[in-house]
Amino acid sequence: DASPSLDQKRHKLFRSFVGKVMWVLDVRPDIAFVTKELARHVSSPTEVDWTRLVHLARYLQGTRDVTLKLGTAGGGEEIIAYADASWALSSGRRSTSGGIVIYAGVILTSWSRTQGRLALSSCEAELVALTVAGQEASFVRTMMEEIGEPTRVRLYTDSTSAHQIAERRGLGRLKHVELRWLWMQDEFRAGRLEIARVNTLVNPADLMTKHLHRSRLEDLMELIGMVRGGME
Repeated sequence: DASPSLDQKRHKLFRSFVGKVMWVLDVRPDIAFVTKELARHVSSPTEVDWTRLVHLARYLQGTRDVTLKLGTAGGGEEIIAYADASWALSSGRRSTSGGIVIYAGVILTSWSRTQGRLALSSCEAELVALTVAGQEASFVRTMMEEIGEPTRVRLYTDSTSAHQIAERRGLGRLKHVELRWLWMQDEFRAGRLEIARVNTLVNPADLMTKHLHRSRLEDLMELIGMVRGGME
């Protein structure tokens, strides 16, 4: 049976809470995925959505001392972007793209986004996520060039198939994939970006694509410089 809709009072509280939480995502990438999922239901939230919102509120209450430290997210003097995707895990069998862009150890941007079209394979979902990460990182590179600080872009993915497609020419077996997702092939051949594999266990973009067990969540938070106890 479908979950009943919220009454008007709680519907208003739901919209207000989600709106406020979205303002802190730049410093709390650990809640990006759940916030994105809640935001998809702000027009007609149900009792199930309310339960998830309460769970998020309790999590935030218990992690008030979490601090995102600048300069500790890894990477050197090049723009680093990590990409990941969860295939068909969101409602409506939509996939989620997750990513994070880092420069000199500082997180410049991170995101969790529902993909606009149904991905017919995990490879396609990963390719879309990798392309989005490449576009975000390239925007940062353009900004750096405009201030006289040219730098390189390196993309990381934990998908072998997406990595191989991004570095070759053409669609191969993926005839159904839109040509716009092959933008990276041109960028790679022009030397404007590099693409590399990263182990899933140390891919921070995994943080933005799905619900994670507490131990896994804490490991990824530590990896990008999110620590408990506030500033030293």
